[in-house]
Amino acid sequence: MKATIEPGTPGFFWAFFALGLTAASIGPALPRLAEGTGVSIGAVSLVFAAYRGGFIAGSLGGGSLLDRLRGNRVLAVILLVLAVALALVPHASSLILLVGLFLAVGAAGGIVEISGNTLLLWSYGSRVGPYMNGLHFAFGVGAIVSPLLIGRMLEGTGDLTGAFLLAGAFVLPGAILLFGAKSPSAPEADEEKDQRSRVAPTVFTALFLLFYVGAESGFGGWLYTFAVTLDLATPGQAGAMTALFWGSLTAGRLVLIPFSYRIHPKRILMASVIGCLAFLSVLALPVASGSVGILWTASGGLGLSMAGIFPGAVSFAGRHMRVTGSVSRWFFAGAGVGGMSIPWILGQMVEYLGAASVMGALLVVSALMALALGGLLFVCRTPVV
Repeated sequence: MKATIEPGTPGFFWAFFALGLTAASIGPALPRLAEGTGVSIGAVSLVFAAYRGGFIAGSLGGGSLLDRLRGNRVLAVILLVLAVALALVPHASSLILLVGLFLAVGAAGGIVEISGNTLLLWSYGSRVGPYMNGLHFAFGVGAIVSPLLIGRMLEGTGDLTGAFLLAGAFVLPGAILLFGAKSPSAPEADEEKDQRSRVAPTVFTALFLLFYVGAESGFGGWLYTFAVTLDLATPGQAGAMTALFWGSLTAGRLVLIPFSYRIHPKRILMASVIGCLAFLSVLALPVASGSVGILWTASGGLGLSMAGIFPGAVSFAGRHMRVTGSVSRWFFAGAGVGGMSIPWILGQMVEYLGAASVMGALLVVSALMALALGGLLFVCRTPVV
């Protein structure tokens, strides 16, 4: 199949690189933000909730914007807002100001998320698979670059200002690319698809992404604590395992690009979910608590298994229902709820039940994800073989 690049695609990719850069900037900057606002690490961690809350609000509001305005212009303006908000973060002198800024950063991020996915889907229709994997690969590259950028700046100057100014500057080329590109239009009404564009497919897609993002952020967020608390790895090794997970997830999206031309998203989703269940089942066994080799292997394998899930879910939705901004906003709101709630629930389990409970809980989350996928395939009348 001949690949044809539609207008706006480079801008969408750059926007997701900027989104990854933004999302991964919070953790490494947290200690210095606490110092700058004069509060404890525990108090400043409110920015995570602010970011996620803003993200959910941005996802819900962004869908309506896409249905009413030119999508590329909306995304370009939001990228400008994101650049300014990032540049202001190091100058927040109080926790209230910092939380407000991260609400704005999260809201902008939510609009970028829904806009990039939805506009790319409108641009390519049933051909979106490879481009969707490329879009989320760009996010992963941004997430890898961000901690390196912040760490390097802190080593050199000891100050976050330069790092966040540079991050804001990295956002701007995406806005420039999008201002000059023609916006794609929403797909025309299709009687067969509209018959299936009811509440059920939207609900199951949102639930599927809720459990997926919860599992992804939960594993990535608590792997370090799991490994160190159970004496499976040194802090340095645990950090490397976490990097392996995120790196393999990003690399998997790159590897999937050529396969997405030929393989239906349904098959990618099924294989991915089976892989998640398999690796988390191994990690939930007592034998995993005594084997660092199992943890290394499962960290990489789980990242690869998860690589195709988010882009595959959006691609699948585009093939089986008419996806407007008002529909897709529920997908990304569901993802935001999962990313906010499930890591928090895991934290409570770590506190009251111990770190060993994490992998069993994540296995349950992945089982719920599998059930949501089964429901989605059923309501879309898609056979599972």
